[in-house]
Amino acid sequence: MGKKPISTHEDTPTPRTNSLKLHAWLNELDSSFQYYKDVIDGVQFGFPLITHEPPANFSSEQENYRSALSNRPQVEEQILEELREGRYVIVSQKPVITSGIGAIIKPSGKSRIIHDASKPEDAALNDFAENCESLKFDTIEDAIDMLEEDFYMAKVDLK
Repeated sequence: MGKKPISTHEDTPTPRTNSLKLHAWLNELDSSFQYYKDVIDGVQFGFPLITHEPPANFSSEQENYRSALSNRPQVEEQILEELREGRYVIVSQKPVITSGIGAIIKPSGKSRIIHDASKPEDAALNDFAENCESLKFDTIEDAIDMLEEDFYMAKVDLK
């Protein structure tokens, strides 16, 4: 886990209504786990995305990709669904960093929104997050080989 992410909440965080099923996390996660509170807080209030603040008066905005613009009705519908589910929130002030989005249209006709946190170069959301080790495994056996005592691994599809 490394450095503790900073909170970007100006006030006390408000519990989110979302599909991550807080009660299931509370039942399944061992309270003695080192990062228990961080995980539970993230499920309940949202996970912070950055670990260090941008400089004062910093601002960064990335234009949306053609795939999002050319599929605007599907993208807007997906954004409305994310808002209804509590996975997106409306804020009163423009964020310091605004990432561009792209979209992939699924066979069902719905869109999968892609948030590009890597652009613009040297001013992107990812530039203010701890550089974590990337994990890659092709099979469940590869994943099992990486586990050590008291090691926890989770994959969450946010939808």
